[in-house]
Amino acid sequence: MAVEAAHSEHVSIGVHGSVLIMVWSQSPTMEDFGMVESATNDLIARTPGGIGLLIIVAEGADKPPPQEVRRRNAELVARYQGKIWGQARVIEGTGVKLGMLRFVFSTIDLLSNSSLKETTVENVADAAAWLCNLQPRLHERALVSDVERLRRGAPGGKVVERPTARPR
Repeated sequence: MAVEAAHSEHVSIGVHGSVLIMVWSQSPTMEDFGMVESATNDLIARTPGGIGLLIIVAEGADKPPPQEVRRRNAELVARYQGKIWGQARVIEGTGVKLGMLRFVFSTIDLLSNSSLKETTVENVADAAAWLCNLQPRLHERALVSDVERLRRGAPGGKVVERPTARPR
């Protein structure tokens, strides 16, 4: 990874090239967004062509955040408009509830008036492939590898659990 990873009880943050990686192991808090904002500002300042976001919601971390956190997230997205070239959202896990959650996000992405390119998928490999299609300078396997490294460095040495990737 290009920069030191940052970890809290809820999120691990790292960088691969021009991509900011966030692995959420629990629902976000306002304090977590301070870390996210700092990492985003730092990467944008060092990356004149803009950045990509890879947001991974680990299985079991899919509880909706409180209203104040959702509001803060919307403020951050608006502030960085035009500086983010793509956002891949990974909602890991199986089952009807998670499938519906991915469907809802995908529908919102399609109906959004935003110029931000977004996708919602169920695994990191699909998200990496999508991001690499937007930015060919990125290396798909290296991005996936950096996500795994970030997971291994989660707080307390705990690996942020993820489901096995489906065969391609």
